[in-house]
Amino acid sequence: MLNQLSASGLTITEDIAAEDWGWLVAVQRKPFHLWVGCVSQKDDDYRSIPDAWCVFVSAEPSFIQSIWRSKEVQDSLAGVINKVEHILRTNAQVFELHVQAAPN
Repeated sequence: MLNQLSASGLTITEDIAAEDWGWLVAVQRKPFHLWVGCVSQKDDDYRSIPDAWCVFVSAEPSFIQSIWRSKEVQDSLAGVINKVEHILRTNAQVFELHVQAAPN
């Protein structure tokens, strides 16, 4: 995912971070934090099923940015979501892709 995000024109701003929930790929720090998360959905018994992943995009604007710059935040978020979805849809190793909009 990291290489494909870079190839899509996104600038990865720091190393991939291991979080307790999965992996975080930071694509923007300023003017607000914007990142892609990847979470393994494999069940605990590790049967011989293909790996399942949940990939999501998140923006973390400040309170003021969420009010006064909400269009910029939403446009940036939508741009990264579109690139991630394109990467997943065009990858031959990805199957059964389910896209779900975030709740408002």
